[in-house]
Amino acid sequence: MARLLLVNCTADALLQKLAAHGSRPYDALFAESVSRHLPAGRSIETFTLNVGDGEALPQGVQLGDFDGAWLSGSPLNVYQLDQPTVRQQLDLARAIWNAGVPAFGSCWGVQLMTAALGGTVRFHPDPTIFENTEFVWDTVASRLRELAFLNSGLTIHLYDERTDKSAEYFAKGGITEFVKFLNANKETLHAKPVVF
Repeated sequence: MARLLLVNCTADALLQKLAAHGSRPYDALFAESVSRHLPAGRSIETFTLNVGDGEALPQGVQLGDFDGAWLSGSPLNVYQLDQPTVRQQLDLARAIWNAGVPAFGSCWGVQLMTAALGGTVRFHPDPTIFENTEFVWDTVASRLRELAFLNSGLTIHLYDERTDKSAEYFAKGGITEFVKFLNANKETLHAKPVVF
């Protein structure tokens, strides 16, 4: 039976907040997804390591004991080296590579492996893939405003280095506030959005 190491890179405190809103743990979602694609009668053994909270492999368990490693998503940035968990996760990614364990992951997992192996992570669209690689302020601003509405209590700062233009998005009321925003300057049936 294949053994897969599921490296959960997000701190438990954030995972608990996500769970309170109905989200399931990343490692459980991934294990379930992989299981659905196995041939009939086959199974896979998974082991979750919560590195987002500094957890290390238990004594007697080594990276070479696994047939593969998956690195989950995370709200971290690979250049936040002042955060101990980022340095620890970079070290673990290097150790996985050095142990010869095949690894794959989400966007954070890929960023982590890239930086751990000496690559550079930056966001610049590839002109061989995208027809237009120029960022449009209104498009980015609109999307970040929507994200602020969808993540009640989250403050998002947007800064355009090309023009020094900046904006801040915060929506204490979440979706209710979004409905009010959409209804601005419109005649509505109800003064307050209907929430259920």
